[in-house]
Amino acid sequence: ARTHAAAMKALLDKGENPNEQPQYHYLAGYVSLEGGDHDTAIAELSKGNLNDSFVLALLGRAHEKKGDAAKASEYYTKALAATSHTINTAFAHQSARKYLQK
Repeated sequence: ARTHAAAMKALLDKGENPNEQPQYHYLAGYVSLEGGDHDTAIAELSKGNLNDSFVLALLGRAHEKKGDAAKASEYYTKALAATSHTINTAFAHQSARKYLQK
């Protein structure tokens, strides 16, 4: 996964489509989160699309894994507030509800 993230970054660094930059931060953050590097995950995801409920849920999860319950609740609550009808929102709502109902 890190190889794919590096390849994506190399393409984005060429500057041909700067509108895709938030996607790199999402990917790099997700890879870091799954790899257990919560600080990097938070840093990368925070540069992503903060209007995307899935990114917000991933930020909640990163803070949860880091042990910051207040920040986790904050981001999960934001993810749960999303009203768009997308698969990302469905997944975000599921993880947010699970955490917030503890």
